[in-house]
Amino acid sequence: MSNVLIVGGGATGIHCARYLSENFDVTLIEKKKHFHFTPDVLSLISGSPKSAEAIPYEELLDDVQMMHAEALGISDGSILVKGKEMAFDYLVLCTGSLPRMAFDGGDALTPYEYDSIVQNLERIRSANSHVVIGGGPVGIELLGELDKLGNGPKVTIVSGKDRLLDRFGPKVSRFVQSYFKGPNIEVLLSKRVLGMADGRFFTDEGTSIEADMGYVCTGSYPNTSFLEAGLRDAMSASGHVRVNSSLQVQGHRNIFAGGDISSIYEEKTYLAAERHAVTIASNIASLDKGGRLKQYVPRRMPLLISLGRGDAFLAYNNDYLHIPLLHKAKMLERDFTLFTIKHPGLSKILFV
Repeated sequence: MSNVLIVGGGATGIHCARYLSENFDVTLIEKKKHFHFTPDVLSLISGSPKSAEAIPYEELLDDVQMMHAEALGISDGSILVKGKEMAFDYLVLCTGSLPRMAFDGGDALTPYEYDSIVQNLERIRSANSHVVIGGGPVGIELLGELDKLGNGPKVTIVSGKDRLLDRFGPKVSRFVQSYFKGPNIEVLLSKRVLGMADGRFFTDEGTSIEADMGYVCTGSYPNTSFLEAGLRDAMSASGHVRVNSSLQVQGHRNIFAGGDISSIYEEKTYLAAERHAVTIASNIASLDKGGRLKQYVPRRMPLLISLGRGDAFLAYNNDYLHIPLLHKAKMLERDFTLFTIKHPGLSKILFV
C-alpha cells in the first residue's frame, strides 16, 4: 500500500486524509491537536456555542495516523519532522496562511486563530472600546461581532483603502458602510495604523486612537517558509507554491499543494480548499493506478460575510444580497463540513 504524507490539518488536509485513508497509508502532520471550523471562529465573540467546539483530530480521522508536530523542511522524497526524515510516495502540502502584521510590537490580537480568540475572550467581551485594523472580510465580520456585544462598546475600524471591502464593487462598500452607521461605530478610511503603545494606536497622519483592545485584520501570507530550501524552484515571489492545473507542484509529479499556499488565482476560501482536496485525492488515486488526472477549474463564488450574531450577506463583484436569515447558512456550514468529513463520498460529489 502506497503511503501519503499530508502536512497541514485545515480544510484541504483533513478532507484529503479522509478521502485517501481507505486505500492508502495516510499520515497527517499537524501541530494542533484539535480541528475547528475556521470561518466560524469569530462568532465565539458573541457567544455561538457551536464555534466553541474544538474536535480532536483522532475523533474525526480514526483510520489516519496523526503526528502532532511541525514540518521543518523537505528533501527529495522525504519530509523533516521532529529531527527525522519521513519518506513518502505522495506528499500533500496544505499548511495554510499566517496573519500579516500591520506593525511590530504591542499586544493587538490577530483574530484569524481560534486560540487567540479563546484565550482573550473575556477581555474582548468586557472591553469598552475596540480598534479593528483592516477593512476586508475578516475586519467586517469582526466589526459585526463587536457591534453585537451587549455592553455596546465603541468600535473604530481603520482601513488604508478609500472604502471598506474594496475587493468588491462600490455598491457593496456603500451597503456595508451604511449598515454600520450606529453612534458607537467610527469608520476611518485611507489611514494606516503604524504602531501602538499603552492603549493608543498611532496613524500615519500623526493622530492616535485610544482603545482597550486592538485587532490586526490586514491579510495573511502563505505559511511556506519551511519549503524555501527544498522547493526553491517551485516558490513564487509571494511565497505561494506554484502548481499546475492538476494541483501538482511544479517539477514534482508526486507532490501536491492546496488551500491558501497554492498559486491558483482565486478567492482563498474554505470551499475552495475543500475543492482542492477532492482534486488532489482523486489525482493521487489515479497516479497510483496509472490513470488520467483531473483538472482543477477555479470558480468565482459569492462570499458569505457575517454581520455579527443573527445577520449576514452575500457579496459578489459589485452586487450583494442581504437577508438576515443567511446567518443561519453560515452556522449550518460548519455542521455540514463535519458531516462531509465523516461521509467523504458525499463531499466528492458536491465539491467537484
